[in-house]
Order: sequence, then structure tokens, then C-alpha cells
Amino acid sequence: MVTTLTNEKKINIGFAVISVILSLISWVVGIGTTFSAMRSFWWGQTADSPYFMHEGMVMLTGGVIAQAIIMLIVLNQWNQSLTENIKNTKIMINYVKESTDEKQKLLSLSTVEVHLESLDLRSWAYWLYVGFYVISLFIPVMAVIFSLLAIIFLAIYLQSVFTVSKRLEEIKNTMYSVMGISTLQMQNIKSRNIGLFILFVIITLGIYWLYLLIKLSSEINNYLDTDQRLRQMVNP
Repeated sequence: MVTTLTNEKKINIGFAVISVILSLISWVVGIGTTFSAMRSFWWGQTADSPYFMHEGMVMLTGGVIAQAIIMLIVLNQWNQSLTENIKNTKIMINYVKESTDEKQKLLSLSTVEVHLESLDLRSWAYWLYVGFYVISLFIPVMAVIFSLLAIIFLAIYLQSVFTVSKRLEEIKNTMYSVMGISTLQMQNIKSRNIGLFILFVIITLGIYWLYLLIKLSSEINNYLDTDQRLRQMVNP
């Protein structure tokens, strides 16, 4: 029996939903504040316009900061969940290799192990994204440059998450098949490309990003649930 498996924490879907809601609220408040400013400019400033504009900016800033913090937590949970699952997969492979003397099975598992080692979840890109994003908030003069750097490193991180999550599921399918376990139900994570992702985000004015935040979190959680059920057949 494998006794050293680590606890895989699932993605908090509630956080993803809250982040999406806060983003939508921030957009609405931002549009309202912009409309108020334009009205003041074109029709003359009224007594209550500065008050409403100030309140709108306070709400907008608070909403953006809260949404950013929760979103960063969700993005980090993607990294933690996948990293822990990779570690557990390595443990499972070693356990099965030690429990069998079938040469073909040992060879197949060794091949799976090589593919597993090639997975590169670029958590460093996530932390650089966080760093540049925070700096852009506190240095308005250089906000455009730091925001651009943050977007670049976010794209690098997301591409690694897309690749690793899908590839990990494929590796698990192969691993369980070698062990004689059916994996028909392990088809949870969709293939994604960072170029198409960026295109969809631009076309939908950011809506696709909010959709993905919830969708990919759900897919990873479903994958973890399925993997844990199949794992019980190997490690009862």
C-alpha cells in the first residue's frame, strides 16, 4: 500500500466565481464612472458629479484589488494542485514498479516516467507575473511597461498550465492502461493553445478569460476526482 501520497488540494471554485463577479461589477462601475465624467465634461459640472465620481473610483479601485487578489489565489491553486498530482503520480509509478516483475510492464512504466519528468509547470512565470502586476499598481508612471511584462509572463504561465494539465491526463491514461485499469472516464481537460486563448480574450473583450477561470478550475478538479478514484484500484 502506498502510504506517502500527499494531499492534493482542489481548486476553490467559489473563489473563481467571486473573482468573475467582482470583475463584472468593476466593469459596470468603471463604465458608470466614465459616463459620469463625460457628462460633467459635456454638460457642465454639477454639484453632485465630483461626489459620485469619487465614490465610483473608490468602489472601482477596491473591486479591482479584491478581484486581483482572489484571481491570483486561484491561479496559484492551479499550480499547487498539478504539482502535487505530479508528485503523487511519480510515487504511484515507483510503487507499481516495485510490486511487479513483469518486464513489459516495467519498460512501459519507465517510459511513462520519462514523459512525466518532461512536464514543466513554469511557476516562476507566475511569480514574475505577480511581481510586475503589483509594481504596475504602485508605479503609475511605468504602469504600461510593467503591465505589458506582467501579461507576457502570465501568458507563459498559462501556456504551461494548458500543456501540463492536458499532458498529465494523457500520461495517466497510459499509466493506468499499463496497469490494466480502464480510463474511459478520464477525459476531463481540454486541449488549449495560448495563441487562440489570447485571440478569444480580445474578441470577447475579456469575457473568455472569466469563463476560463471557472472552466479550467472545474476541469482540473474533475481530473483530480477521477484520478483519485482510479488510484484506489491500485492503492486500496
